[in-house]
Amino acid sequence: MKKLLIATAMIVCATTANAQWNLTNQKDMVTLKSDPYISTFASYSDSKYGTKPFMGVNCNSIYFGGLDTLSSGVYWFRTDSMSEAKTVYGQEWQGYGGVTLKFAYSDSDRKKFWKKAEGHFQNMIRDDKLFAKFDSYSRSNQSAVFKLTGFTQKLKELKNLCLK
Repeated sequence: MKKLLIATAMIVCATTANAQWNLTNQKDMVTLKSDPYISTFASYSDSKYGTKPFMGVNCNSIYFGGLDTLSSGVYWFRTDSMSEAKTVYGQEWQGYGGVTLKFAYSDSDRKKFWKKAEGHFQNMIRDDKLFAKFDSYSRSNQSAVFKLTGFTQKLKELKNLCLK
């Protein structure tokens, strides 16, 4: 019974950790500018190589990493209430283990974007899960699920830092 309780507690802790969004605010040592981001790990993935996909948002982009080898920067996503998936044409990372969708290329772009952040992220603020599918190289497309628990609060904190 004791082993069962410990195993159950470990599973609950692992699930809770996956559902949390974390805010990191590091400072660029060269420019001395703040470089904040929020991130979380997937609560589910069908990774062929056992990697743990992650998702993040920084002041300039949304990104997914820890993926199997990608064949392009195309990915699809939807949240709980979206009736159909949205196709996104991002930029794959060198080494093809991730993809980025850049939404701001300058400080003025960034400020314009973040002033309307709630509109840009409305589905993620409203819903509980984000489902994503990535164009994989070595097999059929890779899927991942990201819980959005805590996303809204961390997005507000990130917005404040990005507007400074």
